[in-house]
Amino acid sequence: MTRLLLAACFALTVANKGYADSLSYMTNVPGRNAISLNGKWQTIIDWYDRGEQRKIYLDESPKNKNSFNEYSFAEFTLDVPGDWNSQRADLEYYEGVIWYKREFEVTPKPGQRQFIHFGAVNYAAKVYLNGRLLGTHEGGFTPFQFEVTGRLRAGKNKLIVKVDNRRVADGIPALNFDWWNYGGITRDVSLIVTPQSYIADYFIQLKKGSKDTIAGWIRLQGNSGGESVALSIPEANIRHTFRTAADGYVSFSFHAGVQRWSPSNPIRYHVDLKSASDRINEKIGFRNIETQGDELLLNG
Repeated sequence: MTRLLLAACFALTVANKGYADSLSYMTNVPGRNAISLNGKWQTIIDWYDRGEQRKIYLDESPKNKNSFNEYSFAEFTLDVPGDWNSQRADLEYYEGVIWYKREFEVTPKPGQRQFIHFGAVNYAAKVYLNGRLLGTHEGGFTPFQFEVTGRLRAGKNKLIVKVDNRRVADGIPALNFDWWNYGGITRDVSLIVTPQSYIADYFIQLKKGSKDTIAGWIRLQGNSGGESVALSIPEANIRHTFRTAADGYVSFSFHAGVQRWSPSNPIRYHVDLKSASDRINEKIGFRNIETQGDELLLNG
């Protein structure tokens, strides 16, 4: 019970920390033009956290035949996504730093934007592309991304991530709690390609307290002004077009006759969003959740 409560508190703390920047992650990655970077990543166990001092992120070859590197990515691999604890016996209880490396090839095209997206890294991450720091992220249960437009090379690129799962005295969980402290790149990693103006985020649901009104909002990034966005739900014969404000944001509300989702009727509708240059598809279930006293109600 203690472990479950700690997990809930930990996830909530991390989620709230990242919520201030609503564009720190990209919505609906599976519905986008994405290249998976999952698989076997080369790794280095940095037992004494000397990797940054040794500039592991540069991944340089020895300068000549008489020199050598103290660290080498050729040693062993770990699966991504996955924790390192269950992949090697000597890492079962390891709390520390491991460096991950993934090489990939890409040909950037004019008019496109590219993002490196991480589903989750436990706990702290420093991300480098071709030897340059893209940024950092703290929180083992939240997705994050970095835009790499203009930073990708045509051909081979090196993505290197420093992963640190060490606990600290004033964190949750703290040092002396009964907590299995997994480490690693624990969810999918993707290279996402979008147009210059793309659908960055959206939210579509039944309006609070209503079973026949859909409400939500859409936000574009990279648009130069007001832009039309079409929303369609073919199974419910719903088609609407909205125009965003200059900042790319639009909210909406409209009547809709949809069946509500429930365990006995787990219906989901195909929802299609289309702007002038971008398009996203998703399957969404509509339902009402509310509380009455100490009861939690689904669809009343």
